[in-house]
Amino acid sequence: MKSFYRYLALLLVLLMILPVLSACAQSSSTKKETETVKEKTAEDTKGTESKPKIKDITITVGLDQEPDTLDRHKSSATLTRWVTDPMHDTLVTTDESGAVLEPAVAKSWKYASDTQIVFELRDNVYFHNGRQVKAKDIVFSLEYVANKDNGSTHYESIGKFIEKVEANGDYTVTLTLNQPYYSALLALTNVPILCEEAMDTFASAPIGCGPFKFVRWDKNSKVVMEAFDKYYQEGIPTYKNLVMNFYSDTSTCLTAYLAGEIDIIHWVNQVDVDTVLATGDSYLYEGVSSWRYLTGNQKDPILSTPGVMKAISLAVDKQQIVDLVINGYGEGAVTWEPHTHPYYPKHLDYEPNIEEAKRLLAEAGYPNGFKVTLIAPQTASEGGAATVVQQQLKKIGIETELTLMEVPTFLETMKQRDYQLLVCGSTLKADPYLQGRVYISDSPNNHSLFKSERYDELLKQSCLVTDENERIKLFHEAFEIMLEDPVWITLFIEYKLVALRNNIKGFIYRPAYQDYTRLYIED
Repeated sequence: MKSFYRYLALLLVLLMILPVLSACAQSSSTKKETETVKEKTAEDTKGTESKPKIKDITITVGLDQEPDTLDRHKSSATLTRWVTDPMHDTLVTTDESGAVLEPAVAKSWKYASDTQIVFELRDNVYFHNGRQVKAKDIVFSLEYVANKDNGSTHYESIGKFIEKVEANGDYTVTLTLNQPYYSALLALTNVPILCEEAMDTFASAPIGCGPFKFVRWDKNSKVVMEAFDKYYQEGIPTYKNLVMNFYSDTSTCLTAYLAGEIDIIHWVNQVDVDTVLATGDSYLYEGVSSWRYLTGNQKDPILSTPGVMKAISLAVDKQQIVDLVINGYGEGAVTWEPHTHPYYPKHLDYEPNIEEAKRLLAEAGYPNGFKVTLIAPQTASEGGAATVVQQQLKKIGIETELTLMEVPTFLETMKQRDYQLLVCGSTLKADPYLQGRVYISDSPNNHSLFKSERYDELLKQSCLVTDENERIKLFHEAFEIMLEDPVWITLFIEYKLVALRNNIKGFIYRPAYQDYTRLYIED
C-alpha cells in the first residue's frame, strides 16, 4: 500500500514540476507587452460539470494545531493560511500544481512594460459585508503590503518591489514595479484582497471576498465559516458550513476522526496510515508539501565558529529521519526543492560522515563536542525530527537540551532569535526565489542571521534574469554557498497525507494549502 502512495507522490511531483518552465515564463516581468492572460470563458470550460446549489451540509476538518491569529499579513505560520484561505481571494491564483497562473479577482492581465502590469478586474466580486470589490480595494491591498511599517509578511516577496499602484476607473489597476521581477505574479497569489473598513477586526474576524465567510472563532476549539452566496464563481461552494476543529496533537485529531466527529484530517501522521484505511470508509490523498530544516543561530559563539555547522550537517542522517519520523513518506534533500525540480542541485547531494564531522569539530576547537539547546514546534513532523537529530548529534559529542513548544510560543521564540539550534519547516514554493529570499542578509525572516554578500547578489540577479538555464546556474551557485558551512541544513522534503471520507469529492491539493472550497458530497 505504501508503494502505491509513493507512486501518487511522484506523480504529483511531476504534475507540479512539468508546468514550471511555462508557468515561470508566464509570470516573468519581461513578458511581451502584447501578451495577455484572459478570463476563462464559457467556451473554454465547456463540458465542465456544473455543481448543485448550496446544500445544508457541514464539513468539519481536523487540525492538530490552532493559529494564534487570523491575520494573514502578521503571521508567518502556514497554519494561518490553512485556516483562513476559504475566506479570501487574490488577484491571481494557480492551478493544482501551484505553478501555473490562472485568473482570480483579476479576470485578465498584461505587461505594459517589463515593470508594469495592467489588471482587468471582474465586476461581480463582493466582500462578505456586501460591498463590491473595486480597483480602489486592490490599490489599498497592495499599498498596505508595500508599506514596510505595516509589517506584512508579504513585504519581502512583493511589497518591496512595488513602486506605485493606480486605479484607472473601477475595474482596471496598474501595478508599477521598481525593477523587473521574475516572480511578481506568483508572489501575488499569496496576497489576500483587503476590505479597508474592516481592518480593525482582520486578526480575529476577517472580512474577505472568498467563497466562505467568517462566522465565529471559539478559541481552543474551532473556527466556523459559512458559504458566501455572492461568490463570483458559479457553483462554488456547494455546501453550507465549513468548520475547522483544533486539537492538541495528531493523536487526539485521529481519535476524533475515528469517532466520526470530523470528516477530514488536514494532516495525517504518517504512522497512522493503516489505522485510517482500516476504517473502510476513508481514502488518503498524498502530495509533496514542505521542507524541514535544522538551523543554528549565528549570534551564538559556538555555532558561528567556522566548521561547526558543517560538522553538524555531516552528523545528520536524513534517510533515517525520513524512515523513523514520517514512515518513509518523504526524501532527504540538500535544499528546499524536491529532487525532481529543475533547480535541484543533484551534484551537491552528500552522505553522512561521522569521522569527518568529528575532525571538523576538533579543528574548530571542540574535540569533545559541546552542549547546546534545541527547540522545535510540538508537531509530529518537526518535533519528531528534532528528537532524532538529538540522538544523531550524540555520535559526535554534541549534547542537546530539547524543548518542544506550542506553535505560537515557538514562532515568537524564533522571531526573537532566542535559541541556539532549531528545527522548523516551510511549505514548498513554486519559484525558488520565494523561499531563498528569506536568507538574504537584511531579510527580517532571516532569523538565524546567515550572511553572504555573494548569495545576496545571486538572489537579486535571479529576479532580473528570464533565461531558465541562467537562473538555474545562479541558484546552484547560491546553494553551493549555503552548503559550504551551512547555517540552514535541509533535513527532508515531506509528503503530506490528507484523510477524507469516501463520499467527499472535489478536494484539491496545492503545495501551499489544501482547497476545501470545492468539496461536494457524493450521493
